[in-house]
Amino acid sequence: MKYIVLDTNILVSGLINTKGKPALIIDEMLDHSYILCYDRRIKAEYDEVLYRENFPFEESDAADLIDFIEENGPFITGVTSSNNISNNIHFTDESDRAFYDIAKLCGATLITGNKRHYPDEPFIMTPAEFLDMLDTRESEVQEASFAYNNYATIPEFQELIRLIEAKDIEIAELKEKLNNK
Repeated sequence: MKYIVLDTNILVSGLINTKGKPALIIDEMLDHSYILCYDRRIKAEYDEVLYRENFPFEESDAADLIDFIEENGPFITGVTSSNNISNNIHFTDESDRAFYDIAKLCGATLITGNKRHYPDEPFIMTPAEFLDMLDTRESEVQEASFAYNNYATIPEFQELIRLIEAKDIEIAELKEKLNNK
């Protein structure tokens, strides 16, 4: 399962424009394709920002999203200002530190609309970069599957598959013998 950390601007954008890239990422999270990691600082920012009255989305939509995050995402504890991963990094907006720390701690992708607020690191992506990365991986899998299916009809390839399967059986039998000794 892939872990993500969503900057608050992604949640706001996704709730405002339900057809945009941030909304696609939120939908994937709601479908359990990704697990959102957060801590008390991130949760506090979500609560403070998403319930502002000036946004053109329903408060109940924000509440439903936050409820989902609380019920499904791992709540990370133990990160304090004295043990931040990012103590030596300057942040223009100090609240961004929490998102960075939790993404680093969880091995997650940090998705933000404000990359300039963060260090230049490969795990920090815009929604477009994140979705492009997923599209690239999906097309690589499809290409590999297509190549496999094309070769599967060649007699030599079928013989290789049979040999590999026979070796797998031999290995399993050897493991069983070793385990029984």
